[in-house]
Amino acid sequence: MEPISKDGIKQFPPIDLQPFQQRWSMMRLEAMSKWYRHWRDLSRYINPKRGHFEGFVPNYNAQYDYRLIMDGDPAHYARTMAAGMSSGLTSPSSPWFRLGLQDPMATESEAARIWLDDVQKIISTIFSKSNFYASCQQIYEELGMFGTGAFGIYEDYDTVIRCRSYTIGEYYLGTDFVGRVNSFARQYWMTIDQVVSEFGWENCSDMVKNGYKSGMRDTYVLIYTLCEPNTNKVDDLADYRGKEFRSVTWEAQAVSTRALRISGYNEFPIMAPRWEMTTTADVYGVGPGWYALGDIKSLYRMEKDSLLGINKMADPPLQVDASVEGTVNTLPGGITRSNAQTPNAGVRAAYQVNPDINALESKIQSKKRQIASRFYADLFQMMIESDRKDITAREVEEKHSEKFSLLGPVLGRIQDDLLSPAIDRTFAIALRNNLIPPPPPEIEGMPLKVEYVSVLAAAQRSIGAVSIEQEAQFVGGLAQVFPEAVDNYNPDEAIREHANMIGTPQRIIRSKDEVAKMRADRAHQQQTMQQQAQAAQMAESAKTLSQAKVGEQNALEAIIGAQGGQQ
Repeated sequence: MEPISKDGIKQFPPIDLQPFQQRWSMMRLEAMSKWYRHWRDLSRYINPKRGHFEGFVPNYNAQYDYRLIMDGDPAHYARTMAAGMSSGLTSPSSPWFRLGLQDPMATESEAARIWLDDVQKIISTIFSKSNFYASCQQIYEELGMFGTGAFGIYEDYDTVIRCRSYTIGEYYLGTDFVGRVNSFARQYWMTIDQVVSEFGWENCSDMVKNGYKSGMRDTYVLIYTLCEPNTNKVDDLADYRGKEFRSVTWEAQAVSTRALRISGYNEFPIMAPRWEMTTTADVYGVGPGWYALGDIKSLYRMEKDSLLGINKMADPPLQVDASVEGTVNTLPGGITRSNAQTPNAGVRAAYQVNPDINALESKIQSKKRQIASRFYADLFQMMIESDRKDITAREVEEKHSEKFSLLGPVLGRIQDDLLSPAIDRTFAIALRNNLIPPPPPEIEGMPLKVEYVSVLAAAQRSIGAVSIEQEAQFVGGLAQVFPEAVDNYNPDEAIREHANMIGTPQRIIRSKDEVAKMRADRAHQQQTMQQQAQAAQMAESAKTLSQAKVGEQNALEAIIGAQGGQQ
């Protein structure tokens, strides 16, 4: 039977799907020719739960092969890195970004600073109420293992945004001339019932309709999706034709000229960071998992050899004499009969196995430390296991300063490819839904700037903050001997620069106008108090002179008379 209700879903007109199918195939070819085999190895040796590759049964991911994976620590190191990056870059419990303006002078306005802080709180609330942080956790693990990660940010009626995570192998990427990801192709499986419910009866192919009518509603159908820049954009149109990016979804195995869905986006909805790239021509990145794979394979081999050696010590291969009657009983307390008249009759070990288990275990632990270092597990483990909630960026930087020389470019790339696009996309969605208050007139139309104040971001900037603090201490000590040395130091600029480096909220630091007004008021108040003190002193002196007798006059009259005579 056909569905009872067919209303509520738009029927799309027939289109030529060949250009989209061709672009989809070319993006797949790029991944298959250079990257696909390595992704499968990384998935098999580290965490088979990550990655969805062609040939997998729908909705049934690969299982652990314990004949291959002899140790679970490599997967644990990847998860530790993901948890540490989540805590250090996008912690849901503390601010990790701050909004500013491209023009630093514009932030001197009190109204501008309040508006920026309010917008920051709105975006942070949207992130907290959606699944944004869970998606970040997953993308960090994908980044560590495969060097590339992806998830989409889509509009949602209940939570403003909703994120959808993707795993390596189910999607393919395309980039523009400068290497920015601007195209996304995906293949996934849906049941016939899900296809009809999601895309509408009239948009489905005859194959899906016939399967639905015949009761095969749980049969899986392969679906293709392509999101790319809209090269045929028509301005002033409200539908997908007027959007910056278009998205086309169709059935992979059906012969049809009708797309399941055609939609559009004002901003590219896919966040696709790469850990490290050799050139801008590389579409995908490489990450710690690539560099640790050889060590992981060596670790598994050593684990296997260690277990084999222990097994041979406990249950060595046997040499059975020909005089032994029946079968050898190797169970505890078992009896094996042999002819006593035969010299050296019976059962004995074929050869003696005495492996140095301690040396082998020491080598295994050394190899594990190498793998953990590849995933920066020592750095991130400190952040996760710290029992203090006030762990500072200074402490992270001081203990692991050598790590930041390697992590610095990676963190900058994650900010550019993941965090900034996510904030821009969320801000645009909130703005279209009237969740952002109007800006003050003095900053209207000015571009926003995102500053990152997370623990890892602040740790990178802490070197500059340390230099400011050291200079202040040096000038303070020098001023005790040479007070004029203070004239070389500008404390106002030092405070502002230090606040920017450690991520102090904008409304805490007063603007230059406020500071100038406070100082003027303070100077005026001091001048008034000084004048009052002088007047009080003159009044007291006059009182004292008026009480002192000089002949028939008091001292005050004598002074006034003398001054009058001089005049």
